Amino acid sequence: MPRPYALLSPRKNIHRLEELIALPGISGHEDAVIAYMRQQFALQADDVSVDWLGNVIARVGPAQGQPRIMVFAHMEELGLSSVVYADQRSRPCAGAPGFRMTV
Repeated sequence: MPRPYALLSPRKNIHRLEELIALPGISGHEDAVIAYMRQQFALQADDVSVDWLGNVIARVGPAQGQPRIMVFAHMEELGLSSVVYADQRSRPCAGAPGFRMTV
């Protein structure tokens, strides 16, 4: 197993961030991101699993009776689905709060 905190290298983290950004992962289709996170956590963790919701869970250190720290974040990216209408006209659609979009 690599040394503790090896994942904190700024150069490696920039590279990991670039890899993550390049993965497809809109809500409901996060499989590539889940696989990547599972692989990266396996480099440091004692145990890695994925639950039925797609949460990647990594455990480092004692399993029972010891203090624990949980770190969590969303894995999916924001995405927008669009529909092409037969008449080819643009239509306003809902976007993020404060933004008006026309498709």
